[in-house]
Amino acid sequence: MPVAALEALRDALECPITREPMTAPAVAADGHTYDAKAMSQWLGMGATKSPLTGEPLPDASLERNHTLKHIAAALAEAMRPGRAS
Repeated sequence: MPVAALEALRDALECPITREPMTAPAVAADGHTYDAKAMSQWLGMGATKSPLTGEPLPDASLERNHTLKHIAAALAEAMRPGRAS
């Protein structure tokens, strides 16, 4: 995979709250994926609206996104120096 494609994918795996790579991706009630720690902190501050859309969150649930976590790990491996082509 070209480096530009890997970089675009890496950018898509950033948490919308922290703008850092997600280490524990989780889907919130708005259907968007965030880093679980960042979203837990967001909710812990009393936020009741989606950080992305501003729409009310139906609840404070977070479901781990195991597939995205595996993709992020594979991407990190592919992005290691000397691995990408």
